Amino acid sequence: MRRKVGLVREALWRAFAFSLFGAGVALAQGSTRAVTGTVKDAESGQPIAAAQVAVKGTTRNAIGREDGAFTISVPAGAVTLVIRHIGFTIAEVSVGAEQATVDVRMKRDVVNLEQVVVTGQASAVERRNLANSVASVGADQIASMPTGSLQLALQGKAAGVQIQQNTGAPGGGDRVRLRGISSIL
Repeated sequence: MRRKVGLVREALWRAFAFSLFGAGVALAQGSTRAVTGTVKDAESGQPIAAAQVAVKGTTRNAIGREDGAFTISVPAGAVTLVIRHIGFTIAEVSVGAEQATVDVRMKRDVVNLEQVVVTGQASAVERRNLANSVASVGADQIASMPTGSLQLALQGKAAGVQIQQNTGAPGGGDRVRLRGISSIL
C-alpha cells in the first residue's frame, strides 16, 4: 500500500512539475511580440533604406529594408523604439502595448551630421562606433596654410602621417606615408 501511495505521489509531482514547465514556456513565448513599420523622410516622404531600429534599454535591434520597412521583436508591454540613420536626427517613437505597426518620419540633420568614416572593412561606420584611430582635419585648418598642395597643407596636422616632397621641382609630387612604409601617393 505504501508503495502505491508513493507511486501516486511521484506521478502527481511529475505532472505538477511538467505543467509548471509548460506554463513557463507559454509565458516565455508570450513575452515578446513583433512590431512592423516603415521609416520615411519627413520632408519628401521617400523611404529611408537601412535605418537602424532598436528597442531602448535592450540589445534588440533590426535594420530596415530598401523600402524603409522593418520588423523587430519587442518585449510585451509599451516600449520605445530608437531609430537612427546617418544624415538624420535620432527619432524616438513610443509603441503602445497593443500597437503592432508604427510609421516613423525622420528629419534631416544638415547642421550636425555625425562624422562618418568609410573603411575597407565596412561601407560606412559612425565615428563613435569605429574601432580604429581617426584623425580629422577641417577645411579651416587647411585654408590658412600657405602651401601649393593639399598634401603639404596636411603635414603636421595628423599623427602618424609623414609627407615628403620627392624633388624640389614644381610638380615633382609628394610622398604620403600613413603609419608605416607604404605610400598612398
